[in-house]
Amino acid sequence: MFFATRLGTMTPAPPCSQAFAQGGDYGGEVHRFPALATLLAASLLMGGCAVGEPIVPTKIAEMVNEQGRERAYDLVWQDIRRFEGALERGEPQSFDDQALIILSRINRLAEGKASAMKSEGFQEILLAAEQEARILSMPERHNLLHETATRLRIAFDAGAFADAQQHALRALGYARTLGTD
Repeated sequence: MFFATRLGTMTPAPPCSQAFAQGGDYGGEVHRFPALATLLAASLLMGGCAVGEPIVPTKIAEMVNEQGRERAYDLVWQDIRRFEGALERGEPQSFDDQALIILSRINRLAEGKASAMKSEGFQEILLAAEQEARILSMPERHNLLHETATRLRIAFDAGAFADAQQHALRALGYARTLGTD
């Protein structure tokens, strides 16, 4: 039998049945743990880990995936230059549709497969861009979108697809505000 020193006296160590919590010990708190764990897991699934609305419609993501990686690369190269050029020339058009296609193709290159981009991180970037643009005048929004399109092209040309994806998300957010207010 092992002995433990407790305040200078020698007392035997408690048997295993007394060293570990048993059912009913501590007012039943041991039995509450599984219920607490279940409640925590359910709240995470329903709240903290919830995903938002898809940024990219399923049809667009499917089209981009069917085109293949090389074709997506070629098309987004052209799309980015057309997008940036139209902004530079001040062409009146709906830029949010173009920005959405560019975003999906960049997502394909950055992630390996185009998705609906439902994650909270993507949603936060998009929402922050929309909020940032809404406090600006229309000419300032247009300039901000043009600057972001330029950053997008530079990141894409450098092969930094994750950075390009961030710029594409911001561009979509800015583009969505051009026809509003």
